[in-house]
Amino acid sequence: MMETNQKIYCTRCGQEHEHTDQYCGNCGYFLHDKDHLLREYLINHTKEKLQGSVEDKIFETIKNFLLSHLYGMVMTVTLAAALVTAVAAHPAPRAQKVDARPVSVSQVVMEGEAPAATPMPVPTATPEPTPEPVQTPVYDFETQADVMLANYALWEKPDEYAMQQSYYVTDLDQDGLLEINSTTIMGTGFFSSRVSYEVNETMDGLVQVAYGTEFGESDLVFSEPDDFITLDPAYAGEDDILVGYYDPETKDYRYIVADTWRAGWVSHGVAYAVLTMTDNNYDLALLGTYESNVDSDSYDETKTYKIGETVYEDEATFRAAMVAQFDGYRKFTYSIDYLSSYDITNLDAQIRELVRNYKLKLL
Repeated sequence: MMETNQKIYCTRCGQEHEHTDQYCGNCGYFLHDKDHLLREYLINHTKEKLQGSVEDKIFETIKNFLLSHLYGMVMTVTLAAALVTAVAAHPAPRAQKVDARPVSVSQVVMEGEAPAATPMPVPTATPEPTPEPVQTPVYDFETQADVMLANYALWEKPDEYAMQQSYYVTDLDQDGLLEINSTTIMGTGFFSSRVSYEVNETMDGLVQVAYGTEFGESDLVFSEPDDFITLDPAYAGEDDILVGYYDPETKDYRYIVADTWRAGWVSHGVAYAVLTMTDNNYDLALLGTYESNVDSDSYDETKTYKIGETVYEDEATFRAAMVAQFDGYRKFTYSIDYLSSYDITNLDAQIRELVRNYKLKLL
């Protein structure tokens, strides 16, 4: 029997009765048995276990819920006591939803406690991969400038018939030994030439840089400092900043160069290539080509952009396809500062300035 608001309920069938009724009119069960004493004992006994763990109002809420909804069944009270005791034993995650659903009610009643809650997995953010550290060369700029100037007869050869002669300093393989480059420009293609020397490992002389892969009619795909270019659209318009790509697998630094050719006003084009330096050797690999042809009668111009055998409809798509070939590479910025033979006023000071101005930075 359960009492609430002067009403009592049959513990067998749940039928509501007046407080003065002795037997259930629905099933004939005796209403005033002693079961309620056992239930009160269990409730009070459970409350004693909760002292210091859960506020009294939590217990009172559970008690009132049982008294008004569950018909006072002994098994139900025991189950509730077990569940509340289990929660009280771990009060810390009070605001966290705990999944403590038993496998079966009988199992909980027989064992006297609820199964342990399954630990909630703690989400962890996947850290971004840290780029592999790359050792930056330490340069002895003054000593290397001394070596270049002491051997200037190897690379400083002005040609009175040249349209322009220029000099610039690089370290394309990033080994800490600088290269002095000399170009003689007499037009485009095979009319231009170049020579490059690298400071040797003992820093007391120069070693000539060899030229590797060649294609087309030009002895080199790039013939002047301005032929180092940037394809990355994010750096478009940055005249003083060039962008290259570092291959983390081969440890190579890859530069984009372009060779421009012209056949009068009816035809011209550009060959784009990747330049790398390994084992004191410049190597080139063709990236793509652009060609323009003008009809001599109609003056209509036809532009063709190709990578291998694939033709692209416009320059933007063509450039994006070339850049996509460097997915997975690290970008780096560098600069090419050059000296024209027509501008030489103090070769010693100007070469030292070119040496000191050389810089490359991985992004």
